[in-house]
Amino acid sequence: MVRARALVVMMLGVLAWDTRAHAAAYFVSEIGPKAIGRGGAFVVNPDDPTAMWLNPAGLSSVQGLQFFGASSWVRLQSSFTRTCEPSCAAAPYTRRYGTDSVTVNRHPFEDPAVENGGLFSGSPGNTQNLAIGNKEDSVGTVENQSPGRPIPFFGMVMNGELIGIPGLGLGFAGYGPNTGGVKYDRNGLQRYSVVESVPVEALFEAAASYRFNRYLTLGLGLAFVSLGTEQSLALSIDKYGREARHHDADVHFNVREDFIPTFIAGFNSNPIAGLEIGGSFIPLRRANNARGRVQVEFADKEKYLADDERVPVEFEDRNAMARVQMGSPPVARLGIRYHFKPWFDVEFAVVREFWSFFRYVRLDITGLDATSAGSTLALPPTIQPKEYRDTWSVRAGGDLNIVPGVLTVRSGIFGEESAIPPDTLDVSVADARKVGISSGLTIGYFGFKLTGAVQHIFMETRTVRRTLNVSQNPVPPTFGGGNTAVSLGTYSAAHDVFSMGVTLDVGEFALRVKGALSGDKGWWKPEGVQDRKLVDVASQLQKNSNF
Repeated sequence: MVRARALVVMMLGVLAWDTRAHAAAYFVSEIGPKAIGRGGAFVVNPDDPTAMWLNPAGLSSVQGLQFFGASSWVRLQSSFTRTCEPSCAAAPYTRRYGTDSVTVNRHPFEDPAVENGGLFSGSPGNTQNLAIGNKEDSVGTVENQSPGRPIPFFGMVMNGELIGIPGLGLGFAGYGPNTGGVKYDRNGLQRYSVVESVPVEALFEAAASYRFNRYLTLGLGLAFVSLGTEQSLALSIDKYGREARHHDADVHFNVREDFIPTFIAGFNSNPIAGLEIGGSFIPLRRANNARGRVQVEFADKEKYLADDERVPVEFEDRNAMARVQMGSPPVARLGIRYHFKPWFDVEFAVVREFWSFFRYVRLDITGLDATSAGSTLALPPTIQPKEYRDTWSVRAGGDLNIVPGVLTVRSGIFGEESAIPPDTLDVSVADARKVGISSGLTIGYFGFKLTGAVQHIFMETRTVRRTLNVSQNPVPPTFGGGNTAVSLGTYSAAHDVFSMGVTLDVGEFALRVKGALSGDKGWWKPEGVQDRKLVDVASQLQKNSNF
């Protein structure tokens, strides 16, 4: 009987869905143009609606009523050179994860004696060719062809002074962490790991904060999360375990789970004039029941039949569904900030991301009818090792107010460890030790603020000589199936992030319009109209907050 379990393993091969790095693994940079421009050092007291992700305690510092919209564009430049050194044959292993386990065996045609028996039609005496099948199609270099993807943020924040509760901050937002997708040549040598991958994480959050006094502000956000991934890859169905494009089936699936509850908690303190400390924490967001459709089709059935009089496996996918377990890591942030009003501030922050929860991915397939020689095949749950590691990142950045309230420039830098060990690195996620540099500016006038930022992330080149990522294929029992190591080689990558956001301060806009209509001569000046009580109360409370 065909070892149909291999089909599931191949599907799992691309579930290192990126994403996201602000962040190691599949997160890229931080959320919002101000945070990006400061190199992620925007933790202590974020004073715009992105506080709902970075530190909800910052909501108490947002003045008046503000609406905010932003979008970041994440572009991954990456290449993978598959060298198959020391060999493209999979190294046998067994991994156990509680009641789940995965085993990879020696390739059945690694032994030249098998080739000499006439079962293999490749180059005589070349055991490396036996391991990879068609060497000319299996080594070389591929590059990410994805132009990038936009990540939106929409939010609203209101200071409690407007409803008679000074020190209160309220916010509502919908957003997602920055993640970059990948897209490679569907015929490329990386196809058994991934052809296209688009990760999804979206949060819908309501948050509140309260400033008790200058020494303590607390914030809490409650959110529902949507987690998912859309993946495409190739599955080998060659009966000798070789890699040949016309002996492939193409697999596509799209899974998601909605309404996963979570929270984000934060604090801020101002113990000494000008000096603040603050931090936040978001727990694990886990999807235990992400579901979606699965589609399977032959890459070139006619050409396959020209080589072999029968197809070893037939698929009927009309009712096929996938169920995946996945998650996003807990994140803890802590920072210290010095603010010399009104001219500049600087901040230093450290971030711990707990990726070690991500030990493996489990995929269950239902409703996919796979048959061989008239026999129906069962598809049991299958495991793909990940074995990610916890990471630290350090960040430093700040703002310089060239014209206070009108023009601010900023810059920042960060350094970060990699969450993905070499054994489970593949082309679906670009991750390595990295350094990011960034800059940005804010132009404000008449109640509007336009904020932009650019960031470049340098990533260490990595070479993988031993891997747990293998291809497996369902084949006739006479010949057995073969594993090939699909992730051996050299990885190079860099990220570019562009972000732009617009903020409307409703109170300031209304006062300037009122000043212009009433003949107030100061309505157009950077400091605004003479009567600024509506927007000044929050800043005065922050200065003298022992109420």
